[in-house]
Amino acid sequence: MTNPLKIFLVDNNPNFIHYQALLLKEMGIDVLTCDKPDEALCHIRDFDPDLLILDRLLDIGGLDIITEVKKNFEYLPVLVLGPAEVTCDKKEAYALGCIDYLRRDIDAEVFMQRIKKYCHYGHITKQCAQISKRLDKSINKLSSPCAALKRGPSGTGK
Repeated sequence: MTNPLKIFLVDNNPNFIHYQALLLKEMGIDVLTCDKPDEALCHIRDFDPDLLILDRLLDIGGLDIITEVKKNFEYLPVLVLGPAEVTCDKKEAYALGCIDYLRRDIDAEVFMQRIKKYCHYGHITKQCAQISKRLDKSINKLSSPCAALKRGPSGTGK
């Protein structure tokens, strides 16, 4: 059995959080919400989401959080929500590494389709990162015996 997809939704609008969380849960997605952006990074490590949905208008600056997320959780896709009329934020969000920037007034069905797509992408990326770490550990374990064999019994390599 596979784990359910997980989304972490950070927004300071309680009505938006409640509505989106209901929609996502109906899709079978595990949702964690947070309305305090200064606590968001702590929750990411514990919840280990497949997608972070972030309000760019957060009190401390939603775009600042992207930088911190990408430093600590580079595999995690970040979807930014913002107003339609702000194009400079879009460019900055993409430059910081967000996967998409959607307008708040986007059609609900299109919004859910994109979320599901990005969530699957994040889930697969996270699994690849975990496999890569396990392979690195295995390679490191094999490296020391191989190096000893190369050196030979006298340690000279002959």
